[in-house]
Amino acid sequence: DIDLTVAGTKDAINMVEAGAKQVSEEAMFEALKFGHAEIVRLCQIQIDIAKEIGKEKAIPVLFEKDPKIDAEVKAFIEEELVKAIRIEDK
Repeated sequence: DIDLTVAGTKDAINMVEAGAKQVSEEAMFEALKFGHAEIVRLCQIQIDIAKEIGKEKAIPVLFEKDPKIDAEVKAFIEEELVKAIRIEDK
């Protein structure tokens, strides 16, 4: 009677999609608890695998754009862009 998709973390549910016939709030709550229990189980599996492999979490080096590029682009296009946005017949 319930078609339920639940996503989340070991600590909480953060997304629910559901379709159901007429069901009680208690039945829906129990279905959500069941779904979260499975999420917790899957998270624990991932934690166990990470411990077994023993690799440190990679910290990516983030690209930082040159602020001069933003200034050059703004100087080059801002006036024309503002004109284009203000065309009322569009």
